Amino acid sequence: MTTIKAKFPAKGKRYSATKNGALSDKQAQQVGIELEVAGFDEEPDPHEVLEYAKNNPETVLHSLFQWDDDLAATQYRIWQARRIIGSIQVEVILPSGKSEVTRKYANIQVPINKTQSEQRYIAIDKIARSPKLSEETVKKAKRELDAWRRRYKIMREMLEPVYSQVDKFFDDK
Repeated sequence: MTTIKAKFPAKGKRYSATKNGALSDKQAQQVGIELEVAGFDEEPDPHEVLEYAKNNPETVLHSLFQWDDDLAATQYRIWQARRIIGSIQVEVILPSGKSEVTRKYANIQVPINKTQSEQRYIAIDKIARSPKLSEETVKKAKRELDAWRRRYKIMREMLEPVYSQVDKFFDDK
């Protein structure tokens, strides 16, 4: 069995936020320490973390949750709608004549004016007809691939065949 070869400091851990994550670096540092002190350092269970945050209103963790039940219910239903939209697949015929099943909708950043953009679900057939939307979809795919590369960099040795191809992709650009 292969294991990850890395050393982690026993004390004084420095936490930071993931790129485009839900936290700032300052919040990630504070919440990382709070989770550690509360005993959630190695295997945090979301149900237990929620209960801890609920019962400890003085924590930064508590402040990150929506405690207004009506608003939280609406936000949850919007999240459910996103999951439903993202769960729909469609069969497409590629130029080669081969058929593939893929997601019906892509969630991409769409420019709304020169300085702003917004996240939207767009049907893949509409994306295929639009050079601008196609370009945004490719940009998103590259960002996701780069995020995967950063997320698993500690496992690079075990994933070397994949990493060499991903690195080659980025080096060729």
